[in-house]
Amino acid sequence: MKNPNNWSELQKETSAEFVDKLLLYVRTDNFEAFCFALNRGMYFYGQNKLSYLLHKDLMNKIYDCGELQNFLKWGDRFNDL
Repeated sequence: MKNPNNWSELQKETSAEFVDKLLLYVRTDNFEAFCFALNRGMYFYGQNKLSYLLHKDLMNKIYDCGELQNFLKWGDRFNDL
């Protein structure tokens, strides 16, 4: 098996897996991992696709599982980035 040259080759995931991973970080209150994944998502998907995934898929999942209030509590932390 070929050794990967960089971290982007280590994890190839579908957009659904990416959104599920972000949801997991919200549900476990792991803000740092969420931000790291967003940066990686920007690299993989670009701004337009990432925005779509966040607004359409992730926000619906956050609402459906009852984590919207917890996610909104991160608001001030996003402003500090």
